[in-house]
Amino acid sequence: MRTRLAVLAVAAALSLGGAAFAQSAPERLVVGKPPAATPWKTVTNASNADHWLWERVPAGETSDSHTDILVAQGFAKLAGADPSAFLQGMVGLAQKDCNAVRVNGPTARVEDGHHVAYGQIFCGRRKGQTVGLSMLYKVISGADALYVVEREITTPGSDTAGAVSFGKAHAEQGLALLRRTAAAGQFLDNAVYLCDAQSTDPRCQAPPP
Repeated sequence: MRTRLAVLAVAAALSLGGAAFAQSAPERLVVGKPPAATPWKTVTNASNADHWLWERVPAGETSDSHTDILVAQGFAKLAGADPSAFLQGMVGLAQKDCNAVRVNGPTARVEDGHHVAYGQIFCGRRKGQTVGLSMLYKVISGADALYVVEREITTPGSDTAGAVSFGKAHAEQGLALLRRTAAAGQFLDNAVYLCDAQSTDPRCQAPPP
């Protein structure tokens, strides 16, 4: 899958030298469930000593054919790395893979004591394909790993990244895509966070959602 290979390529480039998705204390990444009438399904859940990967797609879709995917990864060798630098690496890969690219961010924050970066990469059209992508990222620097969570939404191909055009007959389809992209950004902001022994976020005191 393109998503997986691209993120792994950046991780290898930034490596300073996994953990399972359900990590033991004191540090654990929490990723909520995307709102949906039918729960999304896990299509990948794999790990080794340095890296873990978890992927979920909407019900009825597959890992090879999907319109939306939620990807979470952890890189032990990148623990403490700069999240913004990681996102800059993803921008560079997108520029090689797409006919046109628009970027929002990286936007650096500190959330519950952890360095975080948000970024959005809009790919007008993937080279050799007819579709584009909206890629929304949240990257969190932890003591045990660098955590990368992405929502990747397939869009109609366009010569202008981030500016998909729909005719009057498909106006509702265009509005639905805009709403889905906005909701994906809110999801990363509100439903993805890191808990450790020093966390003051009340959500870290409750069972994972």
